[in-house]
Amino acid sequence: FTELGGSSLNTKFRHLGHGVKQELELDIAIDDLNADKKRWLLDYNNEAKINAQLTSSIDVKRISDFELLDDYNLAHEGTEKTSIISKAKLNYQGKTPILNTASLAIISRQNGGSGVPAYNQFPHASLTGGSVINQNQKAISTNYLVDLTHFTRDTEGLTGSKKITGIRTHSVPSFSTSWVTSYSFIKPKISIPITYYELNDTPSNISSSETRIIPQFEINSGLLFERSLSSGYLQTLEPRLYFAFSAYEYQDDLANFDSSVNNKPLYVPNRFNGFDRIGDTNRVTTGLDSQFLNPKGWQKAKLSLSQIHYLSDRKVQLTNESYITEDLSPIYGAMDYNFSRKWTSNLSVTWSPDFKSVNSTSANMKYQPSNRKVIDFKYTEINEGSQQAEASLMWPIAPQWTLVAKRKEDIRNQQLQDEIVGVRYANCCWQASLVNRYWLVDQVKGIEHGIFFELSLKGLGQTNKQLTPGKKVSM
Repeated sequence: FTELGGSSLNTKFRHLGHGVKQELELDIAIDDLNADKKRWLLDYNNEAKINAQLTSSIDVKRISDFELLDDYNLAHEGTEKTSIISKAKLNYQGKTPILNTASLAIISRQNGGSGVPAYNQFPHASLTGGSVINQNQKAISTNYLVDLTHFTRDTEGLTGSKKITGIRTHSVPSFSTSWVTSYSFIKPKISIPITYYELNDTPSNISSSETRIIPQFEINSGLLFERSLSSGYLQTLEPRLYFAFSAYEYQDDLANFDSSVNNKPLYVPNRFNGFDRIGDTNRVTTGLDSQFLNPKGWQKAKLSLSQIHYLSDRKVQLTNESYITEDLSPIYGAMDYNFSRKWTSNLSVTWSPDFKSVNSTSANMKYQPSNRKVIDFKYTEINEGSQQAEASLMWPIAPQWTLVAKRKEDIRNQQLQDEIVGVRYANCCWQASLVNRYWLVDQVKGIEHGIFFELSLKGLGQTNKQLTPGKKVSM
């Protein structure tokens, strides 16, 4: 029950059989105070093992309206606010390296809002495999990836590049080898991405039929130093050097179905996600890790630093933007420190050499003596942006009763983001939870208040609303 929205019912069914697992989740608005229509969400998942090499999966998700996700605080990915994916997929696991994996999928999207609809993929097929040659001397690994996708969507009312549909075939043969010792490694690799487009409804500046070939070269290398400390710990020092190069090729005449910028391409050759853009690259990544290990190999602490050094400007962009000319990326620093096996902490800092200031900071400290006992603190800050703190708790107050609580606050604006207080009762066969919650919907709607009750039969299913970052702790 929520004060501004009304009452709703969430239920999940699960079936386990020989080689098959199915789940069906339904969210139904019983008494919505803000709508005169039926509001619902359906999520069905099926995983099956057909034989030793063949498996299948079906994921069907549909929703009455996209505002339902926020109005009823339903768990969802950020991209699902505008597009929800349903997928049917068949997977093959090969018996030989030549054909390692194969898959055939149909991906459909339910689009919301008045924006440009996302692409369906009817179908999406992929193959991977490889082999090792010259095994008697220096072994060379040869691998390949083939990805074929037919992109379609409703183009009514669309113009320009938004109206494009068609087929993209992307294949990547690669050749790699390695020199590895107990204290060093050098791993060179050559990849040759080949992308072919056969498109419909292209504007004058986009080619309807085009082939792009841009070789990529990379070398990943590192050293390992160790020393024993007087305290009995072993300290490692692990410098790492990574080089990537690919030549510039004009790509503004190619369609862009799914490429996006990778803001942290430390040890990968392409600074774009997806296959539609291959960035011109001439850069070196330097990294340094140091671990502190006890005699049994338990990690007490780990320190990491990394930075990208660009040797040339970056000309390829997603849109008609100017070249990127910075010589250095931010410095990425991270530290993990374990006070004990129960007390853990981590700190991440991004520092800008151009502005001589910290771009972002995140810190986390967790005390978890058991799965039912968790205290978690988290702090995040972005320069000239958000500054948030969060504390969460799960703690038994009686043999079968557990207290759960969380508070998240925007420190910079002194505004509550989320507050949860509740109890859970559990015995051998079932459990029930009752939670009181306040959360910020948005700046217009303000704070919403809700009361949530959950009843689950153990072994059959439960909801997955996360209270703490711990993988084993959910509610």
